[in-house]
Amino acid sequence: MEKPSILVVDDDRDVLDLAEFFFREAGHQVHCVESGQKALEKIRDSRFTVMLTDYNMPGMDGVELAERARKISPELFIVMATGHPSRELSNLAAKAGIVKVFAKPLRLESLLNLIIEMIPPTSF
Repeated sequence: MEKPSILVVDDDRDVLDLAEFFFREAGHQVHCVESGQKALEKIRDSRFTVMLTDYNMPGMDGVELAERARKISPELFIVMATGHPSRELSNLAAKAGIVKVFAKPLRLESLLNLIIEMIPPTSF
């Protein structure tokens, strides 16, 4: 069974490097980009199972990115990380099609477990 292809979007290069190393070590295909605009370009060009996005990024926040990504790839499983979780943000995220909001610092093991539990094997 093929493992999910993951797109990680964050304006912090250290976060991207850590996520890339972690998910590759777990056997996943990982693509990392530093902006919402670059993420949309990647989604237009490639098929991803999961997108992990940061909320607070310059130019386009994670909620707007999710809304726009859904129009390109409606089946995309989207999770978002934020340093300032709130009920209001969780509600906005849910309306944008984000299935889970994680608080930073991000625990990548928890995210990996969520991916394994929530994505049907037939979708990868």
